[in-house]
Amino acid sequence: MRGDFSRRTHDRRKQYSGVLNEQGRLLTDADLEEEHRILAGQHEQTAADVIGPSGGPLDGAGFEITVDTEGMVRVGVGRYYVDGILVENFPANEGDTSIPFECQPFLPTAAGDVNGPLTGVHPVVLDVWRRLVTPLDDPSLKEVALGGPETAAREQTVWQVRVLDSIPNWTCVAGAPAMPSTTGTLAAQATPEAAQKTPCLVPARAGYSGLENQFYRVEVLRSGKSRKVDDVKLTAVTVVAGATDQIDVGASEAPEAGAFIELVRSGAGAADPFDSTFTQVTAVKESRVILATPVPALAPGETLAFRPVSAIAVMSRENGSVVTGITGIDGTTVNVTDLGPDGVLGFAPRQWVEITDDAVEFDASARRRLYFVTAIDADEQTVTLAIPAKELGDKQGIDARRHPKLRRWDGVHGIWQGASPNNWLHLENGIEISFAAGDYVRDDHWSFPARTAVMDENGSGNIEWPQVGKKPASLRPDGILRHRAVLGYLTLESGSLTATDCRELFPPLTAMTNLFYVGGDGQEARRHDIGFPKLPTDLEVRVASGETPVKDALVRFTTESGAFTDVPTTAQGIAAFSWTLAAPSDAASSAPPQPQVCTAELLDHAGDPVENQLIRFTATIQDLTTLLYVSGDGQEARVGDAAFPQLPRPVVVRVANGAHPVEGATVQFAAEQGAVSATSVVTDAAGAASVTWDLERSSAASQALTATLLEADGTPSPHQTITFLARVDPASEGRGGCCTTIGDTGEFPTIEEALKELHGRGQRDICLCLLPGDHRVGSAVVEGEFHLSIRGCGRTSRIFVDVRFQFAALLSLRLADLDLRYSPRSHPGEREPGVLFVHDTADVRIDNVHVSGGHVAGPLVTIHGGRRVEVVDSVIEVFRLIPIRPLFDRLESRVTSDARGWPALGGVVESLFRVFDAVGSPEFGGRSGEFMRAIEGATPAARRRLAGAMRVWTGEPDADTDVASEVVGIADTLEADPVAIRELPERIRRLASRFDTSPDFLSGVAVLEIAPAAELRELDGPPADVTIHNNLLYGDVSLYGRPAEDTEIIDEIRTEFIQAISEGGVITGGLGTLRLSGNHLGRMRMSGEILALLRQFSNDQANGKVALYRSLLLSDNVFDGTGMKGPLHPAVAARHVALTGNHFTMAGLGQEGATPTVLEVVALAAAITGNLAEPADVPRGSADAIIDVTAARSNDAGNVDLFIV
Repeated sequence: MRGDFSRRTHDRRKQYSGVLNEQGRLLTDADLEEEHRILAGQHEQTAADVIGPSGGPLDGAGFEITVDTEGMVRVGVGRYYVDGILVENFPANEGDTSIPFECQPFLPTAAGDVNGPLTGVHPVVLDVWRRLVTPLDDPSLKEVALGGPETAAREQTVWQVRVLDSIPNWTCVAGAPAMPSTTGTLAAQATPEAAQKTPCLVPARAGYSGLENQFYRVEVLRSGKSRKVDDVKLTAVTVVAGATDQIDVGASEAPEAGAFIELVRSGAGAADPFDSTFTQVTAVKESRVILATPVPALAPGETLAFRPVSAIAVMSRENGSVVTGITGIDGTTVNVTDLGPDGVLGFAPRQWVEITDDAVEFDASARRRLYFVTAIDADEQTVTLAIPAKELGDKQGIDARRHPKLRRWDGVHGIWQGASPNNWLHLENGIEISFAAGDYVRDDHWSFPARTAVMDENGSGNIEWPQVGKKPASLRPDGILRHRAVLGYLTLESGSLTATDCRELFPPLTAMTNLFYVGGDGQEARRHDIGFPKLPTDLEVRVASGETPVKDALVRFTTESGAFTDVPTTAQGIAAFSWTLAAPSDAASSAPPQPQVCTAELLDHAGDPVENQLIRFTATIQDLTTLLYVSGDGQEARVGDAAFPQLPRPVVVRVANGAHPVEGATVQFAAEQGAVSATSVVTDAAGAASVTWDLERSSAASQALTATLLEADGTPSPHQTITFLARVDPASEGRGGCCTTIGDTGEFPTIEEALKELHGRGQRDICLCLLPGDHRVGSAVVEGEFHLSIRGCGRTSRIFVDVRFQFAALLSLRLADLDLRYSPRSHPGEREPGVLFVHDTADVRIDNVHVSGGHVAGPLVTIHGGRRVEVVDSVIEVFRLIPIRPLFDRLESRVTSDARGWPALGGVVESLFRVFDAVGSPEFGGRSGEFMRAIEGATPAARRRLAGAMRVWTGEPDADTDVASEVVGIADTLEADPVAIRELPERIRRLASRFDTSPDFLSGVAVLEIAPAAELRELDGPPADVTIHNNLLYGDVSLYGRPAEDTEIIDEIRTEFIQAISEGGVITGGLGTLRLSGNHLGRMRMSGEILALLRQFSNDQANGKVALYRSLLLSDNVFDGTGMKGPLHPAVAARHVALTGNHFTMAGLGQEGATPTVLEVVALAAAITGNLAEPADVPRGSADAIIDVTAARSNDAGNVDLFIV
């Protein structure tokens, strides 16, 4: 505030609560101002804490934005709070409820052309700030009875309702768009004493050298960025001989008339780039430039140049308080009310002045006008300017209603940065300032006192400026402090302007008693209950004032019939009502059930309903008990030797009344062919009824079975019938009820032999059935143009893979009900390339397959190519393994160090190693037997020596605790009698289990790799349809190939990539659709190849387009690995990406971690809805994770604890 203050001392960090004037003490203007700041700050902070950022009273809220019948915008009268500041809009006439938008008291010019052309959605905001009011602004402040002297100034709350530019898709929850603000800082100091090279020299005087105590103000007059002073071009000029205010410059380089420039001396010791003269160009005549100020004198050898000025700061040693009223403007002559009391606080030639009024001060976009004074006429009270002044009105060049003013400034400078931190701009009297890099906004300012009485040891004055160490602090501006709140928005659709209210309203504290829902809504009563059907649970509401329950408040429950019951609340504020529904008539018994309504209303002390305090409950009489499908449809029976082959699973239905099972209902089963185990079944406590179904062997077509719900009288219930279909698999004829069987008792002993034989016969349709037990596959590669199905009996059919199972170029492949395993202990020191690899096969389905392995070098399951790929109901898990051989090498070293013990123990220890090398393989059982036989043949002394060596080994620092515990148990058993030794097999199994840790979603390993058939730059490849559903994937899923080791891509390519997407230069949808739903997995990752292609767009190396999936649909998945640290950020890319209902648990996130990015999305269009982030161990506040979206178009809604950026 540009007032005549001595200084400003308020600092909230000191936590002063008041100003106390002791008797006989001096009371200054700064003391009174601080008292005001303390009280106002406490009041505003309290209001902001209670109300929030903005809000209005429920009764009496103002600033509602409406559109009247003539299409004009109006602003409602009343009160509103913004950051704790009370703002009031008073009516123009008694009884008015609003004022026209253009009639705002602090809006002399339109802040946003509200009556101009509007398009789209325009936010409407309330801007609030404070200003100083003197008698020049409000003459009523003068005391006429005392001759009209000036009294104390006033602080005024100023507000403006502004209509902003259109913002697409803007809504109330988006918040108020930010206002321009100064990002730069200012540092100030009194000139420090220069270091002297010899003690014989007396240092020059430093510090503040002014003769008066002053209150300095540095203010931004014209907005702009600070520029490095050494980077600005200097244009050489020549001083016109005989003229003091003219220079010559090249005609092409001459500045425009009215421009502000700085004259800079150079050469002959003029090395300070801040040592310049600020001036204004008054006229330009070809190459001659006429200036407002005299040209600085040049020393011999010096030359002169000028530089343009953009951002401008002004300085006042009187806090900008030297100001007078303007009574008229005529060209360069300005008539004023007075010229000041004296030469110190008045106006004089060779000063810079500003002409302003309310229109300029209230419009932040208006340009402030600065002029140079050439002459003063004290008799006529006129000020003569170097150039004509811009008129402020049409009556004598002013509009007196806007309070025109002339303000003196004591210095004007461009806002420059120094070439080094030691470059300071000299204001005057030993005061220096330094601007930092950043934006500077009009009206922002800094102020500081300069005191002659603040003496240092050298007798110099100083300024009061905060210090950091021994250096002046760089500070943000003291003001202007502007506040903003959203009021609503205007929308123009079909030529009609509408207003939407966004204000936040609150009731008085004494009217905070509210009615809350507790439970009982949406229930169902059974139609066939005797009498009037009663709901199973009471209707419950709660009455509370804030969080405090209200006892004995009356709540009225009213049914549709008009009957009501008044219920008092309990000590917990609960009112409960038992609702008996109206019984349906017989005539309406077959009609759909209609919901019935009961209303709960809060009553006041007079027994009348309180406005807006009601809750409606609905309930329905269930139409009929319903027959529901459970399982058993679509099965196949294997022929085998039975005349009536039985389906593998029973046919199951369920009878329920809404959500409640019905026990004792009768279901009739009738098979058109074959036979059922029972034709009439009564439902159990769960409402279930089931039968087994034997099919007709001779029929190859589908056979049907119907299940019908019977009424109490035994008649079929209408519309309550379910039909099941099943068929006999003719391909199983003569195969013991299966396809070609594989196993010890099957048609072929191994998979390789069966495929070699059957394919050699020219069969193009091959179906293999793996009998229960262990099966082994070496380095098999199955390829050829035929259809292949390999099925088993669940996890009882185990395939041990030596290298990896590969399928290439098949017509179709189905793997179902299998257990695929890989054990790296069979290959010490090696890392497996994966368990299953499928490529160039058109139709691939993996169903109910369990894939496991450890010591992984690549994904366990890899599928490249395929028009239709399905991975469903399967488990893929990686085990993290404790290396066994190094542990037992140290045990062997312990034993062999004693030569007497080793000969007897060599065979025992070696057989023990062989057991552990076979863990997880078919050889484990046989090798365990070998070890038992070896230990039984050892002497007691040898067993004790082995036990002792084991105990010594478990004490080593790196021994695993769990493993050591099991080893001690084996040692104890070795020393026991022969009976106890029989426990060794069980102990060995337990010890072996310690070396396989549980599968972990945080393994960081890509367990499943999916890649399209086409190259990533081929746009015409075959479209794929990929489904990954209902799987447990203990690790990550990689798209487009082998996963990259670094997926931090978005920050590198964001700007270029979004532009390329928008222009159609990147994303194409030639690869079909990928659906990932209902899975539990670690993370989503992308291949190194696709990332390399995408990165090219950030390096301007793009060539052509990248072929991606057209649609990538991620729904109802649980991601457990998204909180892991490191560069492996989860990422997906496709033409269209949709994320719906996913859960990001961030189980691997540490407490010290920053808010993690759980997924990076790259797409042409993206929709993010209904997703949830939940940290497993660390509460992190309201938003715990980020989904980073790089897309030309995107939308999000309903996400919890997620930032969508």
